[in-house]
Amino acid sequence: VEARYKLIIDETEDDSIMRLLAVIGVLQISRKCMFKYSNLPDESEIEKMQLVCGVKYAASQGKMALLSRTDSIHECFYDLFNQNFQKISNRNGTTNYYANISVGGISRPSSISPSFSCIVHVRQTELSTLPAPFLNRFEKFRISMKDISDYELSKLG
Repeated sequence: VEARYKLIIDETEDDSIMRLLAVIGVLQISRKCMFKYSNLPDESEIEKMQLVCGVKYAASQGKMALLSRTDSIHECFYDLFNQNFQKISNRNGTTNYYANISVGGISRPSSISPSFSCIVHVRQTELSTLPAPFLNRFEKFRISMKDISDYELSKLG
């Protein structure tokens, strides 16, 4: 559980970069690993809890979690994003990792698989609204449409 999680900074305004990264095969995105907040007022608290529970499940199963437009729930993953893990060894010598994850205002230790990975997607225009300590937790990748086209062109030659 030593690798830093990743932050993709999308230079588009319509999240095109995420779709293109999936189309060209750089990201393997499924509905099971993509967590995107819709911001609908009627279901906001329920939706937030479902997103947190989904990421919590992905972390316990060693899956990848891709979070997009989820800044309203980032504080739920403070220990997870900081990789502040509690390590507990069981009788057979296996080490289990736990991080506090908040669900509905209650923070409890949650199992984290060593193979779990996390990618947070943000739009470049929203970058200035995110706190610096949050940004410092991630390995950052700024990706533009030109980067995608250059990548595709490099595969041709």
